[in-house]
Amino acid sequence: MREAARKYSREAIEILAKWMRGDDARSSVAACNALLDRAYGKPTQAITGPDGDNEIRITIRNIADEISRVTVGPRPCARTGEVST
Repeated sequence: MREAARKYSREAIEILAKWMRGDDARSSVAACNALLDRAYGKPTQAITGPDGDNEIRITIRNIADEISRVTVGPRPCARTGEVST
């Protein structure tokens, strides 16, 4: 499928370039963005906290441990039999 679609790559780029040079501003901007995305890739976007300044950091292990603690409760250690909280 991918190979079949790639046969139209040159034509698709030519049509995007035609729309880019057209009189309709919306179509022109959309075509410009499509061409730039294909040429250079989409720009990366930072994921920030609610204040917009700090990165969001999540430690999945802690979340999984908390979910397990709440839903299952403390479990004894397989080796010692001790229950940790």
